[in-house]
Amino acid sequence: MPNTERLQVIADLAETDINTFLYGSFEDYIIGLVVYEDKLLTKGSEEKNLYEFIVYHPFSPSLSSMAMENEKLIKFFANLTLENKALVANQTYEKCLRENLGHFDSIEICKTFIASISAFLFNDIRGYTLQIQMEVERIEQEWTDFLQEVSNDNNALPNMEGIQEIFEALTNFYNGLEKINEQYSNLNTEPRK
Repeated sequence: MPNTERLQVIADLAETDINTFLYGSFEDYIIGLVVYEDKLLTKGSEEKNLYEFIVYHPFSPSLSSMAMENEKLIKFFANLTLENKALVANQTYEKCLRENLGHFDSIEICKTFIASISAFLFNDIRGYTLQIQMEVERIEQEWTDFLQEVSNDNNALPNMEGIQEIFEALTNFYNGLEKINEQYSNLNTEPRK
């Protein structure tokens, strides 16, 4: 790899800057991060895609609550169609340009991406149902874990038909919210797995 001075000469000859010369255009970089889960450029040796970096990297002062909210937004974003992901990617790129961000402004790019998802959701019914649906999924997971723990002691379990009805009620509630989304949302997402 040439030294910085030689890289600058090469970049000048190509009428570009060093980062664009080495890593491609900033627009392609942001779209790659958002849509195709490319690795985020960081000054350290950490190799994570944008989603992993946001969920696992402590870049927020109120880490616990902010990380949970960010995780919910990332999970929602992961279920968007490619077309909607591209819209968020373009919004993220435009905001990054307005804020004069560059390839290595990892934390600011993450914050801009989260702000773009939030803005994307703001005027859509899914922005209101998302938290409820995530809570239903959390409850289902906690109950599943609990039932697995106590399944060794048959006396500890209540009537299994009642347990099954609880799960069916949660699923029906979740599906009811999904019907509301289908009827009133302008966003297309992939079906629940």
